[in-house]
Amino acid sequence: MKTIVVALIGALAAYFYAYSLGAATTPKINNYPIPTAKSHPWAITSGSDGALWFIESNVNQIGRIDPTTHAITEYLVPTPNSGVNAGITSGSDGALWFTEGGAVADNAYGANQIGRLDLTTTPPTITGYLVPTSDSAPGGITNGPDGALWFAERDGNKIGRIEPTTYAITEYPVPTANSRPNGITTGPDGALWFAEYDGNNIGRLDLTTTPPTITEYPVPTANSGINSGITTGPDGAIWFTEGSQVLVNGVVTYGATQIGRIDPTTHDITEYPVPTKDSGPSYITSGSDGALWFTEYYANQMGRIDPTTDAVTEYVLGSDTRGITSGPDGDVWFTEYTGDKIGQVVLSAVLKAAPGKINFGNVDATGASKAKKVTVTNTSKSASAVIGTISPAAPFAIVTDSDHCSGQTLAPKKTCIFELNFQPATVGGFSATLAIPFNGGPEPEISLAGTGLSVALKGPKSETLGTAAAGSIGKAKTLTISNPGSVSVTVDTASLSGPFTIVTDTCATLAPEGKCEISLEFTPPAGATGPQSGQLSLPYTYGSNSGTYRAALSGTAK
Repeated sequence: MKTIVVALIGALAAYFYAYSLGAATTPKINNYPIPTAKSHPWAITSGSDGALWFIESNVNQIGRIDPTTHAITEYLVPTPNSGVNAGITSGSDGALWFTEGGAVADNAYGANQIGRLDLTTTPPTITGYLVPTSDSAPGGITNGPDGALWFAERDGNKIGRIEPTTYAITEYPVPTANSRPNGITTGPDGALWFAEYDGNNIGRLDLTTTPPTITEYPVPTANSGINSGITTGPDGAIWFTEGSQVLVNGVVTYGATQIGRIDPTTHDITEYPVPTKDSGPSYITSGSDGALWFTEYYANQMGRIDPTTDAVTEYVLGSDTRGITSGPDGDVWFTEYTGDKIGQVVLSAVLKAAPGKINFGNVDATGASKAKKVTVTNTSKSASAVIGTISPAAPFAIVTDSDHCSGQTLAPKKTCIFELNFQPATVGGFSATLAIPFNGGPEPEISLAGTGLSVALKGPKSETLGTAAAGSIGKAKTLTISNPGSVSVTVDTASLSGPFTIVTDTCATLAPEGKCEISLEFTPPAGATGPQSGQLSLPYTYGSNSGTYRAALSGTAK
């Protein structure tokens, strides 16, 4: 196994680069107080309901914060002194799963259970499932690639698995004795990866073997302090924190204060120093900005490492941070342990689209309305917006060569424009909602409406062709027919009823505001007397639509 340690000169270069970068791109950070005082929030995760869920370790509760309204709801864990703290995740069944294994009051191991919070009931139902190994101290938990929940047993020295339908628990011993596994995550290779606090190893549990095989990879730095923080990065590697307090020769130290990376294919490990000494890098998550974000528990800070440049940026928060996760809104959410707050790093841009409503009015079917301009603005102070393809539903469309937004990266406080028009293929009213897709949320929406009109050819409603002797041909008369619409129509063969004959017909394709002529003669048959009547019918089409111009004809036979 190959190991790599970043050289000091590289670390210093990253340090200075990070601070110059961070000063120019400091994101907005929000804080939301938790209703219960001294709740000491710990682990946090995204739920299947689009909210953030977190552990309140000191008051035996599970909290929920709505990322839009920021309303916080709290739910009491039924088991007293359950020891909820280090682990919570969303399962394949849509429920929240958490561990109950932290030290609390006079109980060093909590309830030694895996908890499940059912979101399908109102209020949510919480159930606990006992881990077979007593005093196992379950810590980190993750949703596995097999649909089961996998958790680390710190004092049981095992990796556990709970089936979300039968709730059966299976345990797999970690090869290194007393290694104290804690943080655990699902890797891009379909394996489970975990951090061994005392063993100073990164473990890998291979699900392709029966039983699963565990392999361990030593972290280069001795007594590194790996513990709770481990995640899959945007580069497909496994990233972990090295910052927990460790006991070395009877003296408590702060670990390596580094961020580690292990390649899941080669198993090479690289370590990156965090600028602030003894800051206690704790939990870590992959952000929507393509970087890794981590909490620095002892320094009241948060850090960011760019996997493409290895640059580390730090942000002072004023409160000790613990858990961290990427939210459904694209922002990074974290817990403030003694501050009793939930924090939010606004990574996702906020897009606004104006106008929010467009009514194109009446438009001839198969025609097109005048273009309407839409302006999209990135209102964020620090986050760029990567806009996807803007695709309005027919019969609304983007005007050719007018789209300056789709596929663009919109910098903070910048705008882009595109134009829309209404192209009804048929007659009737239409409406749609156009969402502007981008790498944040919520997506701005525009309400669209318009009405497709039928096209009616214009001409005389009736025409008198005078008097003619029976059996003879009367004087010809010409009818002028016009197209007042905005679209071309195709005129079909005219037809007549009654004693009338078409002499000439110039009607074929009528362009908008175009005209054509039809000449008619009155041809009363022999023996006919008195008033005679008939009708000219001129059918036409435009697209899939059709219409018929009709004119009543009359004449008198003598």
